[in-house]
Amino acid sequence: NPCQQHRIAMNGASIKIQARARAYIEVGNYRRALRKIMRLQARVRGMFVRSHGDADNTRILDGITAFQAKVRGAIGRSIYEQKLLSRLRNSSAVTIQSALRTCLARNRYIAVRAAIITLQCRVRGIQARASAMRRLLETQSAILIQSVFRGIKQKVSFKKTESGFVALQSRVR
Repeated sequence: NPCQQHRIAMNGASIKIQARARAYIEVGNYRRALRKIMRLQARVRGMFVRSHGDADNTRILDGITAFQAKVRGAIGRSIYEQKLLSRLRNSSAVTIQSALRTCLARNRYIAVRAAIITLQCRVRGIQARASAMRRLLETQSAILIQSVFRGIKQKVSFKKTESGFVALQSRVR
C-alpha cells in the first residue's frame, strides 16, 4: 500500500531527525562543558603561577593535565552512555513498531482470507444448485422422451395388431 510505505518512510525519517537533533544538542553540551573546564583550568593555572612561581609550574601543570584528562574521560563516558541509552530506546521503538505492523498485517490477511472463503462458498453453492437443476431437467426430459417413444411404439404395435385382426375378420366373413 503506497500510503503505508509513505508512513513507514516518514517514521524512519523522523527517527533519523530525532537522533541527529539529540546528537547536535549533546555536542553543544559537550562544547559548553569543555569551555567551562578550560576557563577553570586557566584560572587555576594563573592562581598557582602567581602564588608559587616557576619552580612548581611543572608539577602543577601535570596535576592540572591529569585533572583535565579525568574530567574529559567522565564527559566522554557520560556521552557514550547517553548514546547507548538513545540507541536502546530507538531499537525498542523499532521493535515495537515492527511487531505492531506485523499484527496489523496479519489481521488484514485473516479478514481478507475469511472474505475470500465466504465468497468461494457462495459461488460453489450457486454452481452446485445450477448443476443439480440441470441434472433434474435432463432426467425429466429423458423420462418424457422415453415415455413418448414407448407410447408411439405401443400405438404402432396396436395398429399392426388391429389391422391384422381386421384382415382376419374380413376373410372370415
